[in-house]
Amino acid sequence: MDRLRRGFSSSHKFPGEGGVTGIAALTESHLACHTYPEHNIATFNLYCCRTRPEWDWEGKLSLMLDARSVMVTRIERGNADRRSTTAGGNA
Repeated sequence: MDRLRRGFSSSHKFPGEGGVTGIAALTESHLACHTYPEHNIATFNLYCCRTRPEWDWEGKLSLMLDARSVMVTRIERGNADRRSTTAGGNA
């Protein structure tokens, strides 16, 4: 959990076995993370102001967090009708 917190410009660790909330301000976007240890879940929200190259969220998060399952939802900015969802991944 400490390794995860170090990657963010601002973070908060909840008391006891509570989770972590972190945010990183990026050049034209931001990345937020929320962890829920009581459910073994972490959520990541990446908001971009322009199109970026695809990143292997499923593979990278599975490896970095030793995740058994990764679900990715992608919403194209500016067009709510053009949504694509990718889900799955077993590590």
